[in-house]
Amino acid sequence: MLALAWWVAALALAFGAALGVRAFFDPRWASRFVRLQPDAQGGGEAEFRATYGGVFAASHIVALLLALRYLTSGEHVVGVAAAGALA
Repeated sequence: MLALAWWVAALALAFGAALGVRAFFDPRWASRFVRLQPDAQGGGEAEFRATYGGVFAASHIVALLLALRYLTSGEHVVGVAAAGALA
């Protein structure tokens, strides 16, 4: 049963990583997805790309790699896993 929970978590992390990658390459889509508007002067796309693309994708990819490492070999890095749980 615990393995099933890990696989569901890995699937959710993969979906979140895919959303982050999409937001990185298409910041206008990300702004519509989160229903926020860039500033009136035409700026703001870099912030959507960095926040909803880079940070979102990177955090999900790292957590996904840790989850897959646990699922494939049964081991985990305690310090990194604890820091991820804390975040």
